[in-house]
Amino acid sequence: MGSTEKNIFLLAAFSAAFLLAGCLTTSKTFETALPYLENEPCPSCPKNPERLAITLAVNDIYCEDTACSCVRYIANRKYGELQKELREKYNIDLNLKYFMEPYDFDAAIATRKYDGAISKPWRVYAVPETSSYKRLLDISDPNGNRWLWGILIVDKGSKFKKLADLNGVNIAMGNKCAYEKHYSALKLLAKHAVKPGKITWKASCLESVGILLDGKVDAAAISNYALEASCVVDIAKKDDFRILAETEKIPLTSVMLDMRKVPMRDAERLRRALLAISNTEAEGKDFHGKFLAPTHWTPSRKAMEERGKK
Repeated sequence: MGSTEKNIFLLAAFSAAFLLAGCLTTSKTFETALPYLENEPCPSCPKNPERLAITLAVNDIYCEDTACSCVRYIANRKYGELQKELREKYNIDLNLKYFMEPYDFDAAIATRKYDGAISKPWRVYAVPETSSYKRLLDISDPNGNRWLWGILIVDKGSKFKKLADLNGVNIAMGNKCAYEKHYSALKLLAKHAVKPGKITWKASCLESVGILLDGKVDAAAISNYALEASCVVDIAKKDDFRILAETEKIPLTSVMLDMRKVPMRDAERLRRALLAISNTEAEGKDFHGKFLAPTHWTPSRKAMEERGKK
Protein backbone atom coordinates (compact mmCIF):
# COMPACT_ATOMS: atom_id res chain seq x y z
CA MET A 1 0.00 0.00 0.00
CA GLY A 2 1.48 3.37 -1.06
CA SER A 3 1.72 6.44 1.16
CA THR A 4 -1.30 8.20 -0.39
CA GLU A 5 -3.47 5.08 -0.29
CA LYS A 6 -2.42 4.49 3.33
CA ASN A 7 -3.40 8.02 4.33
CA ILE A 8 -6.78 7.71 2.63
CA PHE A 9 -7.39 4.43 4.43
CA LEU A 10 -6.44 5.95 7.81
CA LEU A 11 -8.61 9.01 7.33
CA ALA A 12 -11.55 6.82 6.34
CA ALA A 13 -11.00 4.65 9.40
CA PHE A 14 -10.86 7.68 11.68
CA SER A 15 -14.12 9.00 10.21
CA ALA A 16 -15.87 5.69 10.82
CA ALA A 17 -14.58 5.60 14.38
CA PHE A 18 -16.00 9.05 15.16
CA LEU A 19 -19.50 7.96 14.15
CA LEU A 20 -19.31 5.40 16.93
CA ALA A 21 -18.01 7.84 19.53
CA GLY A 22 -21.38 8.43 21.14
CA CYS A 23 -21.71 4.72 21.89
CA LEU A 24 -18.34 4.50 23.61
CA THR A 25 -18.16 7.46 25.93
CA THR A 26 -19.79 5.92 28.97
CA SER A 27 -17.94 2.61 28.88
CA LYS A 28 -14.50 3.44 27.54
CA THR A 29 -12.12 6.37 27.53
CA PHE A 30 -13.04 9.18 25.18
CA GLU A 31 -10.26 10.84 23.17
CA THR A 32 -11.19 14.40 22.26
CA ALA A 33 -8.47 15.15 19.67
CA LEU A 34 -9.02 14.58 15.97
CA PRO A 35 -6.04 12.45 14.83
CA TYR A 36 -3.52 14.45 12.85
CA LEU A 37 -1.13 12.87 10.36
CA GLU A 38 1.69 15.32 10.96
CA ASN A 39 4.23 15.81 8.16
CA GLU A 40 2.05 13.75 5.82
CA PRO A 41 0.37 15.05 2.64
CA CYS A 42 -3.37 15.58 2.78
CA PRO A 43 -4.85 13.10 0.26
CA SER A 44 -8.33 14.57 0.54
CA CYS A 45 -7.32 18.23 0.10
CA PRO A 46 -8.11 19.32 -3.50
CA LYS A 47 -5.66 21.50 -5.41
CA ASN A 48 -8.42 23.79 -6.70
CA PRO A 49 -11.06 23.51 -4.00
CA GLU A 50 -14.62 24.73 -4.18
CA ARG A 51 -15.83 27.24 -1.64
CA LEU A 52 -16.08 25.68 1.82
CA ALA A 53 -18.34 27.29 4.43
CA ILE A 54 -17.92 26.46 8.12
CA THR A 55 -19.98 28.11 10.87
CA LEU A 56 -18.67 28.06 14.44
CA ALA A 57 -20.07 29.23 17.77
CA VAL A 58 -17.42 31.17 19.72
CA ASN A 59 -16.90 31.61 23.46
CA ASP A 60 -13.18 32.37 23.61
CA ILE A 61 -11.91 33.86 26.87
CA TYR A 62 -9.22 35.80 24.98
CA CYS A 63 -11.46 37.09 22.18
CA GLU A 64 -12.46 40.74 22.18
CA ASP A 65 -16.01 39.88 21.16
CA THR A 66 -16.61 37.35 23.95
CA ALA A 67 -14.51 38.59 26.88
CA CYS A 68 -15.47 41.06 29.58
CA SER A 69 -14.49 44.64 28.79
CA CYS A 70 -12.59 44.82 32.10
CA VAL A 71 -9.88 42.50 30.71
CA ARG A 72 -9.77 43.91 27.18
CA TYR A 73 -6.11 44.79 27.70
CA ILE A 74 -5.25 41.09 27.47
CA ALA A 75 -8.41 39.54 26.01
CA ASN A 76 -8.20 41.36 22.69
CA ARG A 77 -8.03 38.58 20.10
CA LYS A 78 -9.71 39.33 16.77
CA TYR A 79 -10.53 36.82 14.05
CA GLY A 80 -11.16 39.26 11.18
CA GLU A 81 -7.75 39.03 9.50
CA LEU A 82 -7.75 35.26 9.83
CA GLN A 83 -11.17 35.01 8.19
CA LYS A 84 -10.02 37.24 5.36
CA GLU A 85 -6.90 35.12 4.76
CA LEU A 86 -8.93 31.91 4.74
CA ARG A 87 -11.39 33.34 2.26
CA GLU A 88 -8.89 34.91 -0.15
CA LYS A 89 -6.15 32.28 -0.12
CA TYR A 90 -7.92 29.03 0.74
CA ASN A 91 -11.50 29.65 -0.47
CA ILE A 92 -12.87 28.93 3.01
CA ASP A 93 -15.64 31.00 4.58
CA LEU A 94 -15.21 30.75 8.35
CA ASN A 95 -18.41 32.22 9.76
CA LEU A 96 -18.31 33.01 13.47
CA LYS A 97 -21.17 33.64 15.89
CA TYR A 98 -19.97 35.19 19.15
CA PHE A 99 -21.45 34.43 22.58
CA MET A 100 -20.21 36.43 25.56
CA GLU A 101 -22.39 34.61 28.10
CA PRO A 102 -21.33 30.97 28.60
CA TYR A 103 -24.90 29.78 29.10
CA ASP A 104 -25.98 31.36 25.80
CA PHE A 105 -23.11 29.49 24.19
CA ASP A 106 -24.25 26.23 25.82
CA ALA A 107 -27.76 26.76 24.45
CA ALA A 108 -26.36 27.43 20.98
CA ILE A 109 -24.34 24.20 21.05
CA ALA A 110 -27.42 22.28 22.18
CA THR A 111 -29.30 23.35 19.03
CA ARG A 112 -26.80 21.39 16.88
CA LYS A 113 -27.12 24.10 14.21
CA TYR A 114 -23.40 24.91 14.21
CA ASP A 115 -20.60 23.01 12.48
CA GLY A 116 -18.40 23.39 15.53
CA ALA A 117 -17.05 25.79 18.11
CA ILE A 118 -14.09 27.75 19.41
CA SER A 119 -14.03 27.53 23.20
CA LYS A 120 -12.78 25.60 26.18
CA PRO A 121 -13.26 21.96 25.09
CA TRP A 122 -15.23 20.92 28.17
CA ARG A 123 -17.65 23.78 27.66
CA VAL A 124 -18.81 21.89 24.56
CA TYR A 125 -18.60 18.36 25.97
CA ALA A 126 -20.57 19.33 29.07
CA VAL A 127 -23.57 19.74 26.76
CA PRO A 128 -25.30 16.36 26.18
CA GLU A 129 -25.11 14.71 22.75
CA THR A 130 -21.80 16.33 21.78
CA SER A 131 -19.55 13.25 21.64
CA SER A 132 -19.27 13.71 17.88
CA TYR A 133 -17.30 16.93 18.45
CA LYS A 134 -13.53 16.62 18.04
CA ARG A 135 -10.71 19.04 18.69
CA LEU A 136 -9.29 20.05 15.32
CA LEU A 137 -6.62 22.39 16.73
CA ASP A 138 -5.68 24.02 20.01
CA ILE A 139 -5.08 27.76 20.37
CA SER A 140 -2.48 29.29 22.68
CA ASP A 141 -3.08 32.39 24.76
CA PRO A 142 -1.26 35.69 24.07
CA ASN A 143 1.74 34.45 26.12
CA GLY A 144 2.08 31.18 24.23
CA ASN A 145 0.43 29.00 26.88
CA ARG A 146 -1.88 26.26 25.58
CA TRP A 147 -2.99 24.82 28.93
CA LEU A 148 -5.85 25.33 31.35
CA TRP A 149 -5.77 24.21 34.97
CA GLY A 150 -7.39 24.91 38.29
CA ILE A 151 -5.75 26.59 41.26
CA LEU A 152 -6.72 26.33 44.91
CA ILE A 153 -6.34 29.71 46.55
CA VAL A 154 -6.69 31.20 50.04
CA ASP A 155 -6.44 34.73 51.31
CA LYS A 156 -2.82 35.87 51.53
CA GLY A 157 -3.16 36.33 55.29
CA SER A 158 -4.83 32.96 55.82
CA LYS A 159 -3.52 30.46 58.34
CA PHE A 160 -3.70 27.75 55.67
CA LYS A 161 -0.24 27.21 54.17
CA LYS A 162 -0.50 23.90 52.29
CA LEU A 163 -3.09 21.70 50.62
CA ALA A 164 -3.35 19.31 53.59
CA ASP A 165 -4.49 22.22 55.74
CA LEU A 166 -7.80 22.27 53.85
CA ASN A 167 -9.09 19.14 55.55
CA GLY A 168 -12.45 19.99 57.12
CA VAL A 169 -12.63 23.56 55.80
CA ASN A 170 -15.20 25.16 53.51
CA ILE A 171 -14.22 25.45 49.85
CA ALA A 172 -15.85 27.16 46.86
CA MET A 173 -15.63 25.19 43.63
CA GLY A 174 -16.96 25.41 40.09
CA ASN A 175 -20.02 23.72 38.63
CA LYS A 176 -19.80 20.63 36.43
CA CYS A 177 -19.52 22.72 33.25
CA ALA A 178 -16.07 23.94 34.40
CA TYR A 179 -13.76 20.93 34.28
CA GLU A 180 -10.64 22.53 35.76
CA LYS A 181 -12.37 23.84 38.89
CA HIS A 182 -14.74 20.93 39.35
CA TYR A 183 -13.55 17.50 38.21
CA SER A 184 -9.85 18.34 38.22
CA ALA A 185 -10.15 20.03 41.62
CA LEU A 186 -12.02 17.07 43.11
CA LYS A 187 -9.41 14.71 41.67
CA LEU A 188 -6.63 16.76 43.26
CA LEU A 189 -8.27 16.72 46.68
CA ALA A 190 -8.93 12.97 46.49
CA LYS A 191 -5.34 12.29 45.42
CA HIS A 192 -4.04 14.01 48.55
CA ALA A 193 -6.79 12.61 50.80
CA VAL A 194 -8.16 16.07 51.55
CA LYS A 195 -11.80 16.05 52.66
CA PRO A 196 -13.43 19.50 52.78
CA GLY A 197 -15.94 20.27 55.50
CA LYS A 198 -18.35 21.75 52.97
CA ILE A 199 -18.22 22.53 49.25
CA THR A 200 -20.10 25.53 47.89
CA TRP A 201 -20.69 25.24 44.14
CA LYS A 202 -20.49 28.45 42.12
CA ALA A 203 -21.02 29.21 38.45
CA SER A 204 -18.11 31.62 38.04
CA CYS A 205 -14.67 32.43 39.41
CA LEU A 206 -15.97 35.89 40.28
CA GLU A 207 -18.60 34.39 42.59
CA SER A 208 -16.10 32.01 44.20
CA VAL A 209 -13.56 34.76 44.85
CA GLY A 210 -16.34 37.01 46.12
CA ILE A 211 -17.42 34.63 48.88
CA LEU A 212 -13.78 33.92 49.71
CA LEU A 213 -13.18 37.63 50.23
CA ASP A 214 -16.36 37.84 52.33
CA GLY A 215 -15.10 35.07 54.60
CA LYS A 216 -17.96 32.70 53.72
CA VAL A 217 -15.47 30.03 52.60
CA ASP A 218 -11.85 29.37 53.53
CA ALA A 219 -10.54 28.50 50.05
CA ALA A 220 -11.61 28.54 46.41
CA ALA A 221 -10.89 26.50 43.31
CA ILE A 222 -10.76 28.81 40.29
CA SER A 223 -9.32 28.81 36.78
CA ASN A 224 -5.61 29.59 36.48
CA TYR A 225 -6.24 32.67 34.32
CA ALA A 226 -9.02 34.11 36.51
CA LEU A 227 -6.87 36.50 38.54
CA GLU A 228 -5.60 38.18 35.37
CA ALA A 229 -8.07 37.55 32.51
CA SER A 230 -11.56 37.56 34.02
CA CYS A 231 -13.87 39.95 35.85
CA VAL A 232 -12.21 38.93 39.11
CA VAL A 233 -9.78 41.78 38.41
CA ASP A 234 -12.61 44.18 39.31
CA ILE A 235 -12.67 43.03 42.94
CA ALA A 236 -9.21 41.69 43.74
CA LYS A 237 -5.56 41.47 42.73
CA LYS A 238 -3.43 38.39 42.18
CA ASP A 239 -1.21 39.40 45.10
CA ASP A 240 -4.20 39.23 47.46
CA PHE A 241 -4.06 35.43 47.44
CA ARG A 242 -1.81 32.47 48.08
CA ILE A 243 -1.92 29.50 45.70
CA LEU A 244 -1.82 26.24 47.65
CA ALA A 245 -1.98 23.79 44.75
CA GLU A 246 -2.57 23.36 41.02
CA THR A 247 -4.62 20.70 39.23
CA GLU A 248 -3.74 18.67 36.14
CA LYS A 249 -3.43 20.61 32.89
CA ILE A 250 -5.96 20.28 30.07
CA PRO A 251 -6.38 22.09 26.72
CA LEU A 252 -7.25 25.78 27.12
CA THR A 253 -9.00 26.71 23.88
CA SER A 254 -9.73 24.55 20.86
CA VAL A 255 -11.20 24.76 17.40
CA MET A 256 -13.75 21.94 17.47
CA LEU A 257 -15.87 20.38 14.73
CA ASP A 258 -18.98 18.24 14.86
CA MET A 259 -17.80 15.26 12.82
CA ARG A 260 -21.38 14.16 12.16
CA LYS A 261 -21.84 17.36 10.17
CA VAL A 262 -18.38 18.06 8.74
CA PRO A 263 -16.77 15.46 6.41
CA MET A 264 -13.24 14.43 7.33
CA ARG A 265 -11.87 15.88 4.08
CA ASP A 266 -13.31 19.32 4.93
CA ALA A 267 -12.06 19.14 8.51
CA GLU A 268 -8.55 18.31 7.33
CA ARG A 269 -8.67 21.06 4.70
CA LEU A 270 -9.59 23.65 7.35
CA ARG A 271 -6.95 22.36 9.74
CA ARG A 272 -4.16 22.50 7.13
CA ALA A 273 -5.18 26.02 6.17
CA LEU A 274 -5.22 27.29 9.77
CA LEU A 275 -1.85 25.72 10.53
CA ALA A 276 -0.34 27.18 7.36
CA ILE A 277 -1.63 30.64 8.23
CA SER A 278 -0.46 30.36 11.82
CA ASN A 279 3.01 29.16 10.80
CA THR A 280 3.48 32.20 8.57
CA GLU A 281 1.91 34.52 11.15
CA ALA A 282 -0.43 35.71 8.42
CA GLU A 283 -3.33 35.91 10.88
CA GLY A 284 -2.01 39.35 11.75
CA LYS A 285 -1.07 41.14 14.93
CA ASP A 286 -4.66 41.15 16.20
CA PHE A 287 -4.92 37.38 16.72
CA HIS A 288 -2.63 37.15 19.77
CA GLY A 289 -2.19 33.40 19.73
CA LYS A 290 -1.15 30.43 17.63
CA PHE A 291 -2.86 27.35 16.21
CA LEU A 292 -1.33 24.09 17.40
CA ALA A 293 -1.90 20.41 16.60
CA PRO A 294 -4.29 19.06 19.25
CA THR A 295 -2.80 17.40 22.30
CA HIS A 296 -4.15 14.21 23.80
CA TRP A 297 -6.92 14.74 26.34
CA THR A 298 -9.42 12.27 27.74
CA PRO A 299 -12.07 13.57 30.16
CA SER A 300 -12.81 11.31 33.10
CA ARG A 301 -15.50 8.67 32.74
CA LYS A 302 -17.39 10.28 35.64
CA ALA A 303 -17.43 13.64 33.86
CA MET A 304 -18.75 12.08 30.64
CA GLU A 305 -21.47 10.20 32.52
CA GLU A 306 -22.60 13.34 34.37
CA ARG A 307 -22.98 15.59 31.33
CA GLY A 308 -26.11 17.68 31.49
CA LYS A 309 -26.56 17.09 35.22
CA LYS A 310 -26.42 20.04 37.63
